[in-house]
Amino acid sequence: VAPAAWSAPTLPWTLVDTRPHDPRAFTQGLVAHGRVLLESTGDCCTPGVGESSVRRVHPRTGKVLAILRQPEPTYGEGLTVLGNEAWQLTWQNGVAYRVSPRDLRILGSVPYPREGWGLTRDGKRLVASDGSATLRWLSTPDLRVTRSVVVRDAGRPVARLNELEMLSGRVWANIWMDDRIAIIAPR
Repeated sequence: VAPAAWSAPTLPWTLVDTRPHDPRAFTQGLVAHGRVLLESTGDCCTPGVGESSVRRVHPRTGKVLAILRQPEPTYGEGLTVLGNEAWQLTWQNGVAYRVSPRDLRILGSVPYPREGWGLTRDGKRLVASDGSATLRWLSTPDLRVTRSVVVRDAGRPVARLNELEMLSGRVWANIWMDDRIAIIAPR
């Protein structure tokens, strides 16, 4: 069998804990930062009506410690921290925000010419998904694409890559509307 025809193995998982969470917050991005969670939310019910936010959340209690509401009609998506800045993508608004992770102040915005879905970082650059099978590495602060990879399983593109996390040199991506998480070798 040619390597391109090999299918990725399915790994078992175990739920180890649950935490309280605001049921009105439709989590789009989540990242641990110091002793808090930073959460990017989209509107839970009607996309684009101004209910998106970036939040500082207590990791044990789920209490919202601070909130930055996004201007209408922004729909918040992927979120990560690189250096001293949190970066938040928007879904179809054509902009990414730079936010202070300490006090949720908007530090600036950058045009973003594609749909924003998931976002993580590799230590030097941002890694973004747009709902397709392609991951893009972005330089900061201009969000210029420096590299891209099409994610495949058994030779077929894996579409709907959504929220991203980087762990032990691998990109983890949930697949929107599926009960799978792809573990991706960036090379």
